Amino acid sequence: MLINRRLFIFIPALLIAGLLPLPALSLDPVGGIKLQTPVFILPPSISSVSPSCVRKGATLTIMGNNFGAQSGRAVALSGPSHADLMVSSWSNNSIAATVPNTSQVLAGKQYSVGIEKSGHAGWLSNTNVSVTICSELSILLPGIRLISPVIKPGPGTERGTEDGTDGGGTPDPGAAAPAPGAPALLGSQLPPPPADLPPPLPRHDKRTEPGEIVVVSANMAEAQALQQHAQGLGLGVKRRTVLKDLGLVVTVLRVPKEVSVGNAIQSLRQVQPNIWVDANHRLGLHGDNSANYGQRLIGMTKPVPSCGRGVRIGLIDTAVDTSHPVLQGQSIVTQSFLTPGVTPAAADHGTASAALLVGKPLPNGFSGLVPGAKLYAASVFRRQDDRDADTTAESVVKALNWLAGQNVQIINLNFGGHRNLLLEAAIDRLIKRGIVVVVAVGNDGSDTPTYPAAQSGVVAVTAVDANSGIYGKANRGQHISFAAPGVEVWSAATGKDGKTYTGTSYATPFVTAVLAMARQAAPTTPWPALIKNLQTAAKDLGDPGQDPVYGWGLIQVPAVCSGRR
Repeated sequence: MLINRRLFIFIPALLIAGLLPLPALSLDPVGGIKLQTPVFILPPSISSVSPSCVRKGATLTIMGNNFGAQSGRAVALSGPSHADLMVSSWSNNSIAATVPNTSQVLAGKQYSVGIEKSGHAGWLSNTNVSVTICSELSILLPGIRLISPVIKPGPGTERGTEDGTDGGGTPDPGAAAPAPGAPALLGSQLPPPPADLPPPLPRHDKRTEPGEIVVVSANMAEAQALQQHAQGLGLGVKRRTVLKDLGLVVTVLRVPKEVSVGNAIQSLRQVQPNIWVDANHRLGLHGDNSANYGQRLIGMTKPVPSCGRGVRIGLIDTAVDTSHPVLQGQSIVTQSFLTPGVTPAAADHGTASAALLVGKPLPNGFSGLVPGAKLYAASVFRRQDDRDADTTAESVVKALNWLAGQNVQIINLNFGGHRNLLLEAAIDRLIKRGIVVVVAVGNDGSDTPTYPAAQSGVVAVTAVDANSGIYGKANRGQHISFAAPGVEVWSAATGKDGKTYTGTSYATPFVTAVLAMARQAAPTTPWPALIKNLQTAAKDLGDPGQDPVYGWGLIQVPAVCSGRR
């Protein structure tokens, strides 16, 4: 047997230096000795943890390499105190573990995360990756109690997408500064997803974007950890957007053609039980396609040009024809969130909604309800065929993020559909910021709720006719807040002066406008108190108190905009 003399000298030198493991020896069947291939055992290496701010009792995801088998190993926090985590899943590159809800773990403090030998017999991994134990702030909102972690945004949380494109429109140069004391949402932990979710939709369902699911994360570290899980299931990242003003990172995952969207969602939920994952649902408008009875019905005797002054309203709809005579010269900022190349829906629906809100008085007696307000109008609806228009939950949430950045006080939504967790998380963030979300209940004539009107914390609006009778196609349910005019309501139309419209879409601007009037009259009064006052002042039309047909009743304008003085 020939031996390379240089190699014979070099290998022992490496062994002595400790740069190679000692080889195992065994007897060769023909009587010689042979070297077995050495086995390299690398130490565990932690690369990231998510979320970066975790509450006591919540789950922490630890990502890295070479974690090995769980036997004889533990995960612990080290810092102001030492605490073992309760492991729920362990693989070679991912560990899910619960932070103990004990006084031993100190809120507001930073801890290192590491893998150690059982019984605290020494660290096996690096301990330079840290996590903060969140402090908690209770926030009271209309009808619900929420918990919001207090945390400063960390690096890498700027607005934008992974490819550097802007995550939501161009900010208005005249936008107000963020409200003092508003919570910093990006990085704050999401609550567990709702427990009452229905099964995922079938594979070929026209109510969702084909081959797409959406995941909501609280920060980029969570999104990147999720990406590793998704790739392990054969799901690729299609696009990702950082929505700074909502405090969310939205990842759209591509589902292979041979895998159903429903199965992909179920698989991710099994791997990560607390993940906010859903289909990318499609949402439809709630309009049904010269009556000026609406203002009279809610107690407005004549237009008040100053009504709404100082209030900022957000509208998500079709495009708005700002060249229409009723809207020319009004304070309107528009932004489109349609993908380039997509055909926009006809602008009638958005133009009518905008005119009902901020349209200026016309000789025929028509006037917007709050012509002094500033309107931020986001266009999200695309044309599907000659009649129908729809949008996606992803597009709506990008528009919501833009509106939050403009510091609007009220947002008007005239659409709905299937319950969607991406949209639900975004609206929850808006409510935490103190923004009121007003939503049309829908025109299915059903007791089955549509979303987001049925989401807790929003103001849900139904429609009535000139005689205060309920619109026959309006949905019903205990979630309804107010009724407003929405049957044969006259408003602006593209290409002509205007026409009459019917649907809960056209009732919603009436309630949005009354909320704007209330805010103008009492700029510092908390929203829960203002809404309570409007509930008391509403004209009760059905069973006493709030009922599933009329809500609290027909909304009425406050004195500041009634036109009586």
